[in-house]
Amino acid sequence: LSPRPRAWMRLQRLARPIWPLMGPAICWYSSRISVAQPEQLTLAQPAHRKERWITRMEHTRIRSLSEIPLGDPVRLLTAEVEQQMERITQFKVDPFFHRKSNKLVLAVLHLEIDNQTVFVPGMNSEVSLPTGTICAERAAVSSARAQFPFLTRMHMKGIAVIQVPNCLGIDDGDATSNPLPPCGACREWLEKIQEESRQFYVLTYTDLSLSEVHERFLFWSAQEELEVPDDFGPWSCRMCGARNRPFSDTCDNCLARRFSLHYNRAPHQKRYLDVMRVISREGPVNTEDILKRMTKSGKTRLRMEDLVKTLKRLEKNGWSDEQTGSMTGRLVYKDSDGLFSITLTGQEMIRRHANDVNE
Repeated sequence: LSPRPRAWMRLQRLARPIWPLMGPAICWYSSRISVAQPEQLTLAQPAHRKERWITRMEHTRIRSLSEIPLGDPVRLLTAEVEQQMERITQFKVDPFFHRKSNKLVLAVLHLEIDNQTVFVPGMNSEVSLPTGTICAERAAVSSARAQFPFLTRMHMKGIAVIQVPNCLGIDDGDATSNPLPPCGACREWLEKIQEESRQFYVLTYTDLSLSEVHERFLFWSAQEELEVPDDFGPWSCRMCGARNRPFSDTCDNCLARRFSLHYNRAPHQKRYLDVMRVISREGPVNTEDILKRMTKSGKTRLRMEDLVKTLKRLEKNGWSDEQTGSMTGRLVYKDSDGLFSITLTGQEMIRRHANDVNE
């Protein structure tokens, strides 16, 4: 044999595969490698922990504009929003640039440059092209960077957003989606700004009067729980008793729709759904504010005594799951301060009922 094959054979003898019948965990042997015993490689078993749930919460402060001091940045930005609204409503805006949603959204960015307060407006463009849309928030940020090329995130202190009706020549009355939260893309932009400008704030408004300000905080707080939150865990069908998977909304056996009005024995009258929508949008909220919102919207006119009866009926809705003991079918609940909030079931019921009506 030539020298090369001989050298290769010597190398193979030094590292022969050994397939042990018991024990050793290393299957290749050489004079430089020792065989480890199984007890040395035993992995530590993780300590058993009970199932836990983490709830992430977003926070919004709601204040009356009249209660905010005149020199407060929130008050100053709101005054600028009012001026921009007056300016933009003097023109008929080309609906081509809003043909995807038929909505006109205005944003005003608050900057502090060399101890001078500067406001930069932005407007949404939704032409329904493959490149997507440009929301008002991102338009304001981009416009500010074009005007001030040296701009950094530290210069940005806050932004206000509001939908403005009747500028597109479309007969939609005064219908708006205010208070208007940032979309997913805009929220990412604003969160990145807030990483550097810690006091950055986002303002939205209940309606076009700007009398009530929603100040959104761009951070989440987490709360850990040992019990499964209502409406999240496995559930037993009220109709047939079949056990169903967590998060599912249709019974695998009888196809009952878990979040339908019929399944939850929820009242079908319009006033109940209108009250639930107000609580979902504004909650936690007290009885007086619910009545105020409903009166302002003009959709359902209720007296205070009728509203109290409606809320009591909604509170009583629900029953205990015989297999898990958890409450099912709850629509709203009242906390120790007398404020009403919507449950997951209530939110899903409102959303699905709206989809059914639209279809």
